[in-house]
Formats: sequence, structure tokens, C-alpha cells
Amino acid sequence: LPYHRRLLPSARGMSSGVNMPGRRGPSDLMYRVYSPSMTIVIPANGVIWERHEVPRGTCFAASVPPGRTSKLFLVLPNGGDNCIEVSVGEGASLEIVSLQENASGTVRAAGRVASGGVLRWRPVTIGGSARHEIRSTCTGDGARSEASWVVVARDGEYPQAVIRNVFEARNGGGEVAMRAVALAKGQALLDGRIEIGNGGGGTQTYLTQEALMLDSTAKIDAIPGLEIKTNDVKASHSATVSRVNPEDLFYAGSRGIAPGDARRLLVEGFLGKLIADIDDEIIRNDLLARIIAASVASADVGSVG
Repeated sequence: LPYHRRLLPSARGMSSGVNMPGRRGPSDLMYRVYSPSMTIVIPANGVIWERHEVPRGTCFAASVPPGRTSKLFLVLPNGGDNCIEVSVGEGASLEIVSLQENASGTVRAAGRVASGGVLRWRPVTIGGSARHEIRSTCTGDGARSEASWVVVARDGEYPQAVIRNVFEARNGGGEVAMRAVALAKGQALLDGRIEIGNGGGGTQTYLTQEALMLDSTAKIDAIPGLEIKTNDVKASHSATVSRVNPEDLFYAGSRGIAPGDARRLLVEGFLGKLIADIDDEIIRNDLLARIIAASVASADVGSVG
């Protein structure tokens, strides 16, 4: 998205979203929304959890000053190409939850974390065939970059989740956890990699990918990777792919659980663990309800076989 680098005169006092009710506290988050025709600068307004609907074809940029804590809930558009750029200052922290439903196109996200800072990515991808890429880079000593990514794929859909957790300085850390559920004729991609540069000694990090297919026609590709260019690090990765078969549902039925309820319980239990990482009950409940609704609706037209 070359246009997001062209910084035009700012328009202050224009909001790109709606604040989450009842979530107020100290926040010094500064963020911009770039588009081909305008730059919107929104000054910090003291709201901890802030919800924003990102316009199609724009770049959302956020910066957290040193020592501050901020939290964002981004609703991504269902089409077009977008980008997200965030930076976390020394000793600061940012948790960024994003929701993408039934989308196409590409989202490219990039984050940079200074010394002692913490950046937590919480993407939720429900359906669609969009490609969502995240590159999170720890540039300062003791910086942390974490991610909990939830993906749901339904009939004819192919959501693609790609993340690179990069460590350029010493003593970095952070876990990346990716989980995907695919229903009848759904496909998904989980592509994750840890990259530790020459200056990343003392880093401790790991990547886990877990996939659950609820139908014989479902498919999930899990691709974990490590790229390590220095010594004195602790890094690992793993990938697990499993499939629900008719015997599993028969067993549930013998215990009085209907097939639809069994699928719902499987999805809720499998993905709910990562949703629980989100530090807000209202957002957690909303996202989990969306995930279950999408899974149940798809299961109504598919079957395990």
C-alpha cells in the first residue's frame, strides 16, 4: 500500500470509530488512519479499550508512548487491501484485538517493540478467503511480542493466517499460539515463523499451531518454522492436526449429546482457550458468540463423514 507513506495535512478531532462503553483509564495512545485522500489524527482521550472500524483501503497506525498502556479493538473491513502499523515505546504495552469476518483481500500488519515493551496481538478470523499477515519485531532489549490467533473456515472458504515473530535484540520473549477449525469443505492456512537475528541472544520464545477438522472434506495446512542466527536462545515450535470422525459424534450421541451440540462444544472448547487470553469480558463473549454462530450455521449444511 504505497499511499500510506504519503502524510497529508492532518484533520484533528475526527474519530474513526466508537469507544467501548465503561472502559476508561489512563491511555496516551496516538493513532492515525491513512487513506489516499486524508490523514486523520486522533489525540489520546483517556479510554483504555477503544473500538474502531478500519475503513477499506486504509492504513491504521498507532503509537504507544514509553511507560503507557493502551488497548485496541479493530474491526477490519470485509474487502480490499489494508495495513496496520503499531509501535510500542520503552516499558509500554499494547494489546490489539482484531476481528475479520467473511473477508477477502489482504491485511498486512507490522509492529515494533522497544526495550521492555510488550505487544500482544489477538486476531480473530472468521470465514472468508482473506490473507492476514503480521510481522512483529522486538527491537529493544527485553521486549516481548505475543500472539493468540483464532481462525474458522467454512464451506468454500480459505482464510490465511501468516505471522513472523522477529527478535533483533537481547533477552526477548513471547509465545505465538495459532488455532484453526475447519468445517465441511473449508480450508485454512496457519503459517508461523520465529526469527531470531544475530543480536537476539538470550531470547526465549515458542510457536504452537493446532488444527481441528470437523469434516472429512475439511483441510488445514499448518506450517511452523524457526530461523535462528545466534546462540544462547531457547526457541521451539510444534504443529498438531486432528480430525473429528463419525465415531466421535456417535460416542457423544450415546451420552445424549446431539451432533450439533457436540460440534458446538468442540469448537468452544478448542478455540475458547485462546479467546480467554483477551483482557476484556465483553469482547471475549462477543467474539466467542460470533465463532460459535458461524460454526453452527456451517455445521447445519455439512456432516462428518
